[in-house]
Amino acid sequence: MNETISSDCRRAFGGAAFRLTLFAAVLMLAAGCFNSLYKSVFLNNGRLLPAGTCLSLYQEAVSSQAVFLAAPILSTLPYTGTYLEELQNGYVKAFLPRAGFKRYIFGKLIACGLSGGAALAAGVIVFLAASGLLLSPLEAADPQGFFPPGFLPGLLDTCTAYFCAGMLFSLFGLAVSAATESRYLAYTAPFICSYFLVILRSRYFKALYVLDPREWLVPSAAWPHGTGGSALLMGELALLCALWFVFTAERRLRSL
Repeated sequence: MNETISSDCRRAFGGAAFRLTLFAAVLMLAAGCFNSLYKSVFLNNGRLLPAGTCLSLYQEAVSSQAVFLAAPILSTLPYTGTYLEELQNGYVKAFLPRAGFKRYIFGKLIACGLSGGAALAAGVIVFLAASGLLLSPLEAADPQGFFPPGFLPGLLDTCTAYFCAGMLFSLFGLAVSAATESRYLAYTAPFICSYFLVILRSRYFKALYVLDPREWLVPSAAWPHGTGGSALLMGELALLCALWFVFTAERRLRSL
């Protein structure tokens, strides 16, 4: 089983789709703070930027509307559609006799969840590193240093939330694609469901903040244990999606 899982993970993380998704995630974050970035850098008349400008742009980016709209789609790009693609082109018939049902299914499941979550979390780190390299020379010196006290734990919380969200979105797309055998839904179902939950909470259940995917990525003070609470919820939902996929895929593969 380990060989099958490692093979799927190599394909998921080593493919061009993962690199493109990582690049798109960085662009997504840059788009989230573009207005403030433009005003700070291009309308500054050559003066030094205030200390902490880079970190304030980062905070604006990770909580922007662009992230909430793009994250459900981006997290499905690395590996979510692979299972259905192999099922429809017949590759799975040649692979199953050597790997077996469980190895094949768990390989797709683990590679999909890890690559979807890692693409978003790594995008946060790359964006912060790139903006720091580009903007820190233009900032006034901060007596507290580049990272103020308490920033690194907050960065860890943000990366955790992004990873769990990406894992959940990718596994939901995988489960829906296995149930419907639709490539279109593999990539769009997480976005459709996410948007539906936002509307449902905004119009009918305003007090039920756990329904809102925006709260999953950037938890408000209402969450017990903060990011830990949202990560636990997303982990439970991801587990349900994984069980849905295992049940659906095994039944479909045994019918071949």
